[in-house]
Amino acid sequence: MLPVLNLGPLALPVPALVFLVGIWLSIYLAEKFSPRFGLSPSKISSLIFLMLVSATIGARLSYLIRFPESFLQRPVDIFSTNPRLLDPLGGIALAVITGLFYAYRRSLPLWQTSDALTPGLAALATCLGISHLASGDAFGKPTDLPWGIYLWGEHRHPTQIYEIILFGALFVFILAITKAWATTKPGVLFLSFLASSSCIYLFIEAFRDDSLLLHGSLRSIQLVAWLVLALSLWGIRKISWNELVQS
Repeated sequence: MLPVLNLGPLALPVPALVFLVGIWLSIYLAEKFSPRFGLSPSKISSLIFLMLVSATIGARLSYLIRFPESFLQRPVDIFSTNPRLLDPLGGIALAVITGLFYAYRRSLPLWQTSDALTPGLAALATCLGISHLASGDAFGKPTDLPWGIYLWGEHRHPTQIYEIILFGALFVFILAITKAWATTKPGVLFLSFLASSSCIYLFIEAFRDDSLLLHGSLRSIQLVAWLVLALSLWGIRKISWNELVQS
C-alpha cells in the first residue's frame, strides 16, 4: 500500500492521483478514437466531463440516502473529497442517465459513441485497480496461498493485483481490436467490454472480503455483474442477428 506519497512538505494522495491519471487517459483515448467512429472529439470531451460531474454528484447523493447518519454530526462532509463517502452504483446510474440525455440532445449515435468511449473505460478500470492497491481498498479474503499479500493484519488474496492484471489485459485487447471494429457492427466493441468486465468482477468478487452483502451472502456487485453480462450478451446477439438479416 502507498496511500500517501510524501515529497518534502507535500503529502500527495496516491489513490486519488492514480484515478485522476485514469480519467485523463480515458479522455485522451476517447478524443483520439472518436474520429474513427465519425464523431466530434469536442462533443465526446463534453460528454465525458458531464458524466464525470454527474457520477460524483450521484455517488455522493446515493451514499447520503443510504447512510444519512454518516453526515449528521458533520453535515459539511457532504462536500468532502473522501472517496469512501461515495456509492459507485449511484454515481454510475446518474452518469449513464446524463450521458444518454446529452447524446440525445447533441444527436450522438448511441452505439458509435459507446464504442469510442470503450478504450478509455478499459484504461480507467485498470487505473482503478492500481488505486485500490495503493489505498488497500477492495481487499481479499484471508489465504494461505504463497502469493497472498499481508494486508490489514492478515495474509490475503491480492484481489487488487487480480484486478490490475485482468483489466490491463482487457485494455490491451481493446486497443488491439478497436481499429478493426471501428467500422463494423457498431456497439459490439462496447458490449464485449461490458461482458468481459462483468466476468472479471464475478471472478474477483469470489475472493473479496469487503464487498457489500445483500441478505447475508449475496454480493451486490456480483448481482449487478450477472445482470450486465446477460444484457450485454443479448445485445451482441441482437446486433449480430440484425446484421445477418440485413445482409
